[in-house]
Amino acid sequence: MAKERVLVMNGSRLLEQEVGAKWAVKEVKPAEGLKPGIYNIYNATQADKTKAVEGVVLHADDKSLYQMTGKDKFVKHNVADLETVPSIGVNVSISYSEGRGASKMATSESRSRGR
Repeated sequence: MAKERVLVMNGSRLLEQEVGAKWAVKEVKPAEGLKPGIYNIYNATQADKTKAVEGVVLHADDKSLYQMTGKDKFVKHNVADLETVPSIGVNVSISYSEGRGASKMATSESRSRGR
């Protein structure tokens, strides 16, 4: 399988695939509120169905959903195992029961900086 990454910049979310030694754009969509950056989703580990996974949804296709759980940490869920596919850019918690994954909005504190 080819390496894929998500590149967010200028209000766009690009899905790129490594072709040879270069990255080629596979699709371009709106950023959906994701922070600018390069997200190497090819480093994602398969979701552990024994515990809930919380993080921002970066990308979803017909087979997989990718969630960022920490700085440069990504988890991959099988779309076929999910009851519903959460929206891109949303912070959700995904937990499994009897092999089916359910997502709910994560309750995280707002992080703001004072002046």
